[in-house]
Amino acid sequence: MRRSATLVLGATLLGSLALLGPPLAAAQEATPAAAECPATTAEENKEVVNRFLEAVHSGDDAAAAELAADGITYHSHSGGEREGDAEGFLRGHQASFPDVTMTVDLLVSEGETVAAYVSWSGTLQGETVMVAGQDVSVPEGQRDAEWVGAFFFQMECGKIAEVRPVVDRLGQLLDLGVITEEDLQSADAVATPEP
Repeated sequence: MRRSATLVLGATLLGSLALLGPPLAAAQEATPAAAECPATTAEENKEVVNRFLEAVHSGDDAAAAELAADGITYHSHSGGEREGDAEGFLRGHQASFPDVTMTVDLLVSEGETVAAYVSWSGTLQGETVMVAGQDVSVPEGQRDAEWVGAFFFQMECGKIAEVRPVVDRLGQLLDLGVITEEDLQSADAVATPEP
């Protein structure tokens, strides 16, 4: 009788220890991550992106840097990547169009991704405009331009970690007279595959 009571007591103790093991371990593993990176809502992420775009547009480098993660990554539409600081974001626009006005027309957020549809208008200063890392000559007399872009921001811990821009350079170059409607009509359809 004594032996069966000892077995029952031993089995009970081992069973309760087994039940306590995984939850304690899981809680210990989850606690540091939760403390380091609080969850953010879609609305909070949209607000961070909106404040970031406003800071960049106004030239407030300190505010832009505060909203960006260390080592923020910018993905180029041409496939390149640039890591660095937030201060250089859209710097080319501001140099070429110092009077540029920017409007955030739409912000959409899902999870940790925020999409922004943005429109700009401005007057070109100088005789060239920066397109895909190259200076492009602009005909005399053509200085006003309007263009749009979409930006996809990846958030981490409430800060912007990655940016993927898609900017309407064709519309901008049409406004500036670098490309004309006639150029578009006479262009060969090189990129269109034949059936």
